[in-house]
Amino acid sequence: MNTSQLLGRRVALRISDPWEFGTECGGGPFFGHLLDFGNKKILGVDVERALVGLDPPIKYQGASYSAARCDVRHEGTSFYDLNTESRIPVNITLLPAKVTTFSDVDNHLFRRGFLATGSLQFA
Repeated sequence: MNTSQLLGRRVALRISDPWEFGTECGGGPFFGHLLDFGNKKILGVDVERALVGLDPPIKYQGASYSAARCDVRHEGTSFYDLNTESRIPVNITLLPAKVTTFSDVDNHLFRRGFLATGSLQFA
């Protein structure tokens, strides 16, 4: 599967932590589409990440989150594994704005995000 086959695919996001989020919103699935993905060096480690546009947005603690940045949690796992594995474990940052690419996510928006953990899979 190449990049163009991943972009636009419908995905399901599940959130397992923090507990308070699950109490208020449930664990999902929350649905959306893959908008962008790629790699970024974080603390010297090359981390694969995906940007998901959420539809509908997730409402939590008075905020509305329209997108999620999902970083692969385990070394050796890739979003290309979505075809062969049921779920990919991810670190999640829910973002309070509509975005279409990673270049739309500046540091200010990222800091206003909500951090969680969970998994991503094709819907």
